[in-house]
Amino acid sequence: LIIVYRLLFLFVAEERNLLLAEDIPEEKRKIYYNYYSSTRIRNLALYKYGTHHPDLWIQLKLVFNYLYSGNEVLGLPALGSFLFNPDSTVDLNNCDLSNKDLLSIFRNFCYTTKNTVMEMVSFRNMGSEELGSVYESFLEMHPEINSDAPSFNLDIVIGSERKTTGSFYTPPSLVNSLLDTALNPVMDKTLSSNKDNPEEALLSLKICDPACGSGHFLIAAALRLAKRLAIVRTREEEPSPEKVRIALRDVIGNCIYGVDINPLAVELCKISLWMESLQPGKTLNFLDHHIQCGNSILGCTAEELKWGLPDEAFTPLSGDDTQYCTYLKKQNKEEREARIIEFIYLNQIMFEPISDFANQFMEVDKIEDDNLNGQLKKEEFYKSLKESQEYKHIELIFNAWCAAFAWKKVKDENLPPLTNSVFEAIIKYPPENINPAIVEEINRLAKEYKFFHWHLAFPDVFEKDSKNLTFNFYQLIQDAQNNKENGIKGNITEFLIDNEDNKNLRSGFDCVLENPPWEHNELKEQEWFAKRDLIIAQAEGEKRKKLVQSLKYNNQTLYDEYINALRYYQTTNLMFNNSSGLYPL
Repeated sequence: LIIVYRLLFLFVAEERNLLLAEDIPEEKRKIYYNYYSSTRIRNLALYKYGTHHPDLWIQLKLVFNYLYSGNEVLGLPALGSFLFNPDSTVDLNNCDLSNKDLLSIFRNFCYTTKNTVMEMVSFRNMGSEELGSVYESFLEMHPEINSDAPSFNLDIVIGSERKTTGSFYTPPSLVNSLLDTALNPVMDKTLSSNKDNPEEALLSLKICDPACGSGHFLIAAALRLAKRLAIVRTREEEPSPEKVRIALRDVIGNCIYGVDINPLAVELCKISLWMESLQPGKTLNFLDHHIQCGNSILGCTAEELKWGLPDEAFTPLSGDDTQYCTYLKKQNKEEREARIIEFIYLNQIMFEPISDFANQFMEVDKIEDDNLNGQLKKEEFYKSLKESQEYKHIELIFNAWCAAFAWKKVKDENLPPLTNSVFEAIIKYPPENINPAIVEEINRLAKEYKFFHWHLAFPDVFEKDSKNLTFNFYQLIQDAQNNKENGIKGNITEFLIDNEDNKNLRSGFDCVLENPPWEHNELKEQEWFAKRDLIIAQAEGEKRKKLVQSLKYNNQTLYDEYINALRYYQTTNLMFNNSSGLYPL
């Protein structure tokens, strides 16, 4: 897929004449376009079938590598990013592809037949709408591997994956209507209340799509905000396309945020943003800290953590021992009521570092990324923050709270249950002091469910919330100790205080754009089995139920996979329940 993305990007950049910087001499331009460009290979594909030699593929790989680090001889810029990083295609870097096969790929990719005449597809105006349709198509394709051949086919199965990931295309008319009512008022208010520095005010806006897909909403929002920014900068009602493009790069680098549960969507969203904001001679925006992968509705905040693990987390799911769940729920309640998590641990281990993360994440955005060195510095700084011991520990704490809902509640000598006492230990002690089996299971569930904690992912956006977590704990601890000695249960309604100094800090996004919920959260057996067992998928009612149960005896692997899928939906519903504390509606 990375190769497909590279080709799409290259086609668009070349047709829009945005790949080479304006100051590149004409001689270098001719060398690139006549001997190295994808346009040359597209033209060859029309009238040549090719040989078994791999020279065209070798040439294309050279161009990909040059686009990562730059090449002065050809005038190619250093774009950087995962898209052109050789490490993204390790398994293909030493492979060869014959001219015959490569030209066949280009013919199918770049040409369409109309009245028996082959016409080249125009990529100049390709946008997020087209990438969105590509993304949806990929979700319906499933590789079927023939190990005997060896070969594979991409079979199209209309199953549940599009629904699971909420991947449906939104017409431009609806997108524009949403922007008219949601984004325009925010921009108008921002400009009217910041007349002294309107440019800075616009660039400080934070816009998010929590289910961004291939970036359709975000591209539309970025274009609209970029035009408003260009108007402010030029003081012209209709700024030139070049001025809008320059503004667009700044908007995408500062204002645009997105989350999606599907890693393919996250990659496509970044590519959509890059294609729209490409500036000749400059690297691609670093977007890893703004466009992230995760389930945007399965996560928690420090507000939930302060109360410990809720008893609702021990509601039995498919595959759980009902009696054991009852026992664990009682044990969890006793552990939680016996002692409130000591505030000093929350302060030192969590709240102070989260507040620091807000400052450090803002420093990431201050690093200029219009050249490869700046981009790599930004990437390394962000990576060091995410991989720091403090961040990993706090992430484990947040994941542990969510994992309690999905934890399999059966007696297991190798995996203890996750109750409130274990949760408190995870808060107090570093991960290496916790039972490795527990840490491993928390991490496994976090990966499977893609838990996403907004205050950890974007601490700079929730700056006020982060700062308000830190306050004078010593008086509060003393009060709690006095209450305990006097037999009074601790009252922690003062957990978040409104510090006067923090009133102007950011507390969330300025504008959130998304499709409304459209589907019940349940496993559709017919769709789920469509790509796994057609006989079960085509059966109805009671017959299907019996066939599913028979899997326990004739296909235990598929039955376990089914139970795990069922638990996923049940866990999600359990966390949606207002008694969990996440969505108190």
